[in-house]
Amino acid sequence: MENKGGSRPKISARTDPGNIDREVVKMIINHNISALRTNNVLKSVNKELDKTMEKLSTGLRINRAGDDALGFAMSEKMRTQIRGLAQAERNVMDGVSFIQVTEGTLEQVNNILQRLRELSIQTSNGIYSNEDRKLVQLEVDQLIEEVDRIGKSAEFNHIKPLSGDHSKQSNKPIQLQVGPNQNEKLDIFIDSMNATGLQLVANGKNRSYPLPQVRMR
Repeated sequence: MENKGGSRPKISARTDPGNIDREVVKMIINHNISALRTNNVLKSVNKELDKTMEKLSTGLRINRAGDDALGFAMSEKMRTQIRGLAQAERNVMDGVSFIQVTEGTLEQVNNILQRLRELSIQTSNGIYSNEDRKLVQLEVDQLIEEVDRIGKSAEFNHIKPLSGDHSKQSNKPIQLQVGPNQNEKLDIFIDSMNATGLQLVANGKNRSYPLPQVRMR
């Protein structure tokens, strides 16, 4: 069948699909496998470089659990132990300071006791009159009062070490935490350092005559 124009008739695919030259549509995806692999390698290298720089900056081989899970757990345990030891060391130094203050106070008391002993030996000499002994007795009374004053006024961080509150009789020791574990403690007992605790007693009722006998327990 010819049309008036003499051209070949167009047949749709529906009417006669078998007689038509179909156009094949091709989809081409451009890729560059080498570039992708290079990019992945570069990312991996940068990641390892970041880890290496972190280790260099911190000085630690393990900085997080991802570096080494078991090693990280052990590291954290050791770090906790080390920090506990460091605090225990500071506790010991505080305890040393406490003992040094107490020792300095005890040295003052000891000097007074030595002076009391000197006076006791001095007045044992028969060349002194009763008036001389009364003057010596006055000094003795003053020294004993000074012992009481030192025992009451000695203080370290609001703790009065010479008051007798921390003696063995009171069963209230001063505890020093000297280790990272709960049971690593040191008990310090300090007896009372006042005149009564030191058993400074007088032979007379009014402590005026004769000279008190000084005894050190």
